[in-house]
Amino acid sequence: MQVQVIQERDTPTLGPDIFQVLGIFLSAVNAAFFVEALLYGIHIVLFTICVYILIKNRKSTHPAILVAVVIMFALSTADIAITFRAIIKDLPKIITLQFDQLDNISRRIYPKNPIFVANNLVADVLLARSFPIAVITSVN
Repeated sequence: MQVQVIQERDTPTLGPDIFQVLGIFLSAVNAAFFVEALLYGIHIVLFTICVYILIKNRKSTHPAILVAVVIMFALSTADIAITFRAIIKDLPKIITLQFDQLDNISRRIYPKNPIFVANNLVADVLLARSFPIAVITSVN
């Protein structure tokens, strides 16, 4: 009996159960997906309102802002399209433990980060260009 206890104590544990880790991962992925889809829906409404206002009120600075808004919306659409594809096509492969597909999945999901950076870059350039205009017009 003593030898058996020593052997059980000396054997390394395998760590957390793979299904427990997978469950936590799936919860995080689903939450991120639903939040991203919700925010994209809000973005559609705001984009429509913004384009309507920019087309209705034609001023000299509006074409640059309109182009930036359209670029940002296109980048957001590409980002959500990658997310939808990952949820619909790639997540079942992860659930069924087809780990040999992880390299292909990560290659398909990789463009999300450069798209995010490009979208923020356009927003920062837009804000940097619009802020002095807003300050000058509010002073007058």
